[in-house]
Order: sequence, then C-alpha cells, then structure tokens
Amino acid sequence: MTNYKELMMKLPAPLQPKMLSNVVKEKLTNAETVTSAALNALMQRLSSALFVCGIVRIIRHVNSQKKGFDEGVITNIERGLQSIQLYAVDSLKTTLYYNGDLIPGSEAKVRSFQEKRGEPGEETCMVHINVVKGMDDTSSAISLVSELIVEIYGELLGKKAVLIPEMLSCPLCDIWPLLDRKDIRQDDSYSASKMDIYPEPGTFIPIEEHHLLNDAFLEFEPGEYVGYQLDDPSLQLSEELQRTSML
Repeated sequence: MTNYKELMMKLPAPLQPKMLSNVVKEKLTNAETVTSAALNALMQRLSSALFVCGIVRIIRHVNSQKKGFDEGVITNIERGLQSIQLYAVDSLKTTLYYNGDLIPGSEAKVRSFQEKRGEPGEETCMVHINVVKGMDDTSSAISLVSELIVEIYGELLGKKAVLIPEMLSCPLCDIWPLLDRKDIRQDDSYSASKMDIYPEPGTFIPIEEHHLLNDAFLEFEPGEYVGYQLDDPSLQLSEELQRTSML
C-alpha cells in the first residue's frame, strides 16, 4: 500500500497519529480574480452534455465487469462536474494557519488553491488558478482541471483517466470518436437526451455547437431560448490549442 494516509487510518484510533492537515490550514491571501478565456471555456466544457456523457462512458467501461457496481454514482456525475468553479487569480498567494493562528513567514505564491464550500452533498469546489499576464494559461488550466477530475473520480476512471486531458482539449464533437479509437465500449444507457443540454442564461455557446443554431428567425416569443453572437472565449481557446499543437 503506497497511500500512507489510508494506512494510518487502518490503525486503532488510540494509535493513529494526528494528521498535520487537521491542525494546519491553508487559506487564500490574495484572491483578486481576472478574466481568463481559457478557464471560461473549460467551465462550459465541464457541464456540457458530450463531456459528461464521455466521463460516464469511461466509468461504465472500466467498471463493466465489477460485481455490485453502484449505479447511483452515475446520476451524481453531472452535478459533481457542474459544482467545479474555476477562478483565474493574478499572483495567487496562500498563508498557513496553525489552530487558527497565522504562521509567520508562511505566505507563498502557489500554482493553484482548492477549497470546498457548502453543505455536504451540495458542496461547490472552488479552484483558484494562478495566471501570468501575457502568458498562455490554457495548458496549465487543462492540467489542473484534469488532476481535479482524477482526484474526484480516479477510482472509477482507473487507468483510463489518462484520457481526460485530451477530452478537455479536443473539440467537443471529437470526444466520442476519441473514445471509439481508444476501444472504450459504447454506452447507450446514458444519453444526452436525458440531460438538460441547455447552458445557464448568460453563458457562451461552444463553437462546436453553433451549427445547431437556427438563424432564420427575426422575431422571438417570451420564454424562447435564444443565442446572441458575442465574443466567444471558446474561439480563443481553440486558436490557442491549435498554436500549441503547431509548436
């Protein structure tokens, strides 16, 4: 067993050592958020029907031969992915506290910081990511989000967790062909038709889904779901990924 925390937890309670994380807490020092097109695009992807169904397909593939697999986890995946909130922070710093008291000299710049807020079962996972002005933060963001998904669903994803970075970076329409090429078994029991595929009002429509829009209407009725053409961060993300692949 290489997970030493799990090993310590197997000891009788009187013999268990006190975990450092129980007495030392890391807190944000600077949380000045900035705009990041890359993070905005990733946020949309995490809640998109195609991405969620792709994660479900991998989990069903990995656990298809396991007896007693709890199907209840499938219904929680969409909620879990949508609970991830990404924040771009300029010069991200954290400080350590021991039993509520500030540890002098503990302030440090960090690559990312993760915290959970809300009641158990309804928690929101807030991920603060350090960004550097003038630099491409796409690759870093994809790496951190991949690590977070593996942290949450790693046991269910198994060795196929290595597919997550590519699922986050490829066009949405390429996720299914990607899983086909990797011999991930088809899954028709959980389809996008069972999900609310419409994003929250005010969010961007990914460029891969623009072909689904009907621009023949000149008038709209109250309550109709419409999209307006604005600056789309997913376009910038696609361009950044294309430039990265050409280097």
